[in-house]
Amino acid sequence: MKDLLSLEILIKTMDDLPVGVGIFQVLDPNDLKSVRYIFMNKIILYEMRKTREEVFGKFII
Repeated sequence: MKDLLSLEILIKTMDDLPVGVGIFQVLDPNDLKSVRYIFMNKIILYEMRKTREEVFGKFII
């Protein structure tokens, strides 16, 4: 329970930052098609004109 609360606090903090924050998973550094969105805060989602559901877990290309 404590770990879940800590994760929620971290996500809320990152989401409310006044700058864009993105976290990606890179499966193969030599292949851009292997890069997956893990987290984008509100700023980046706004700039991309996307929702979390449209982006999270998807590959960038």
